[in-house]
Amino acid sequence: MMSGAKRIGIQDVAKAAGVSASTVSAVLNNNHKKIRISEKTRQRVLDTAKALNYTTNLFARKLASSTAADVIPVVCIFWEIERYHASLKSCMEGFSRYIEESGHEFECVICPYAADKLYKQARQIHSGLYHGMLFAGLSDSDLDYLQTLQINLPRVYINREAPGGNSVIVDNYAMGEMAANCMLQNGASSMAHIWPRGMSERNEYIRRAGFFNQCRKSSIPRERVYSIDAEDSSEGGYMAISGLLSQVSSFPCGLFVTSDTVLAGVIRYIREKRLSFPKDLLIVAYCNTIPNMYASSTLTTIGVAKPYMMSYDGLRIIDHLLRGEKPEGNVKVYQPQLIYGDSAPQIPRGT
Repeated sequence: MMSGAKRIGIQDVAKAAGVSASTVSAVLNNNHKKIRISEKTRQRVLDTAKALNYTTNLFARKLASSTAADVIPVVCIFWEIERYHASLKSCMEGFSRYIEESGHEFECVICPYAADKLYKQARQIHSGLYHGMLFAGLSDSDLDYLQTLQINLPRVYINREAPGGNSVIVDNYAMGEMAANCMLQNGASSMAHIWPRGMSERNEYIRRAGFFNQCRKSSIPRERVYSIDAEDSSEGGYMAISGLLSQVSSFPCGLFVTSDTVLAGVIRYIREKRLSFPKDLLIVAYCNTIPNMYASSTLTTIGVAKPYMMSYDGLRIIDHLLRGEKPEGNVKVYQPQLIYGDSAPQIPRGT
């Protein structure tokens, strides 16, 4: 998707669908029954609008019928609450910072949902109450569901990419590379990526590709590099590391763990078996919160240096789209950053 592409208007949709602009307007504003537009024509207009990636600028429409001071855009934040509740605070910090720095007013509505069940929020998505939408914590099935909808609003996906929307993401491939490199520098003799089943497996595939690519550049034999998919729970993490360590004979073993709940189970196993960093294990964790279950050691983590910036940029993109301005590209990419702890300490250069 090119950021410099022509903005599609009602006239473009009308020409492509072979109908008048007034017909397109009636369909997109749900007034088709009042002027007796057939279901066949209505569907053709909707299909054409979707194919052309047409976006209705509700904010601009309201501005045309009232003063700018009367219109405060409302943005709905669809937030996966089970796994990402702890990072909602940083999201709201990002929104608050953008509102303060831009001087633009917004009203924000939080719509919590459960993973794989975004479809239950269909009424909210189609309510017509919002000027823009931000989606966070989408599973693969949630993202697929959104692609079946006709959403004529500016929308931003946090750490997900999909046609028809804008994205604010972390470089997942670089994340896998950096996690592997950190543990290799600490002398790992075997390596494993432990990841949760069922959430965003597409992102996990990208992280794993970066992780395995970095491992291949090292002297570790391929048979000592593992990929372990775990149930996304503490028990899943416990079972994953238990099964992994029954196969591993070369230590320390480096673990790249990409889920809060899986990590909690991994840490519980480490405590019970009295394993230590960095003699037995090395860990780099990508997660939203760090389980404080290993009080004698801190964990090395990887992620966005300032997490609030992802929602900050998400709201900035929505703001630009509402005002008819083009954001700088459809995807904003953040480079990951390591925060070193005892589980995989930073190795000074030259050593």
